[in-house]
Amino acid sequence: MNESIDFEHDGSPWTLTIGFFNDGRFGEVFLVPVQKSGSETERRRTHADISVMASHLLQNGYSVNALSHSMLKLTDGTPASVWGRVMAELSRG
Repeated sequence: MNESIDFEHDGSPWTLTIGFFNDGRFGEVFLVPVQKSGSETERRRTHADISVMASHLLQNGYSVNALSHSMLKLTDGTPASVWGRVMAELSRG
């Protein structure tokens, strides 16, 4: 089963697709920027690679809470990157 969520981070729209194991655990995460930019190809490749890495970590038992905790935060405690935001949202359940 999977679920797609559209959201905005730092003024940019994103689509996140989450795949789940049969027992409800997160199994895959794929993040795609919605708008094109001058460096769109590199941006897409970077986020595709991070999606694969995060998915492999989840599939091999690394918890979404540990991933969220390890991401950089701004001085106010909010996620510094879009991937930090994704992990924070996933860790909330």
